[in-house]
Amino acid sequence: AMTLGDASHIDPATRDAYSQTGASHVLSLSGLHLSILFGFIKLFILDRCASRRLRAAGHALTILALWAYALLAGLPVSLVRSTIMYSLLILAGLSNRTGGSLNSLASAALLILLASPLALFDVSFQLSFLSVASILLILPLLTPQKSNFLTRALTSFVTLPACAQLAVAPLVAYYFQSVPLYFLPANLIAVPAAGLILYLALPFFLIPIDGARSLIGQLMDGTADAMNRLLAAIASWPGSHIQFQPTTAGVFLSYLTLTAAVLLLHKRQRWCAYLFVTLLTLTLCTELVAHGSRSIY
Repeated sequence: AMTLGDASHIDPATRDAYSQTGASHVLSLSGLHLSILFGFIKLFILDRCASRRLRAAGHALTILALWAYALLAGLPVSLVRSTIMYSLLILAGLSNRTGGSLNSLASAALLILLASPLALFDVSFQLSFLSVASILLILPLLTPQKSNFLTRALTSFVTLPACAQLAVAPLVAYYFQSVPLYFLPANLIAVPAAGLILYLALPFFLIPIDGARSLIGQLMDGTADAMNRLLAAIASWPGSHIQFQPTTAGVFLSYLTLTAAVLLLHKRQRWCAYLFVTLLTLTLCTELVAHGSRSIY
């Protein structure tokens, strides 16, 4: 599931544990997988290309390798989005330009919708683009810029899953009727464990020596088993998730409220605070009225 996207052998109990803890994203192929593959290629190929011609050939091969992996995995929307963004980043680096992350995200959305307009109504498309957009817009505001690299990295390690989970929470509740509450400790376990498995996957597939592959496979299996057990334990905690399905109006108002919160963080002006409080109150009242009428009928 985490290397080639084949989740057919995951049992329902494990799926529920990942869903109830907000860690389902590690089971879907996305930017995490592409970043590791790109990191290996950059370390062993791109950084060793001295001449401009070799660099151009290396960048072209890197783009082909990323798209070959996406094709091998069946072109899931989240992986196609990541592949387009990495391809644009590589092309920008080849021309000595800085790739704009938001521009790359918008370009990826445009290209996917041009190829398949109905993808806009696909839940994976919505969740993938919303989570990345929230990370690009909100994460820099929550990361201390004047601190050292270690402090920024540790802060991002906590704030990144919080940003992503906050952005997708209304849609997750709308589509799956469940809101995870312990997503932060769950992701502090799932993301490093999934990263270790993915880093080990490359030598596991590439090394032809059976003994080495057996040792790497045992380490991968042990890591996956420990991650499954820990997430299942978190899912069993009291109040690990709440069953709730917002109305369509409530989801719309939730994203207006989130937009107002981003404006408040960016501008820090009084009118932004008033707008945020007004929209938050309107969202809560809408859901209280809607669910109150449901309970009456």
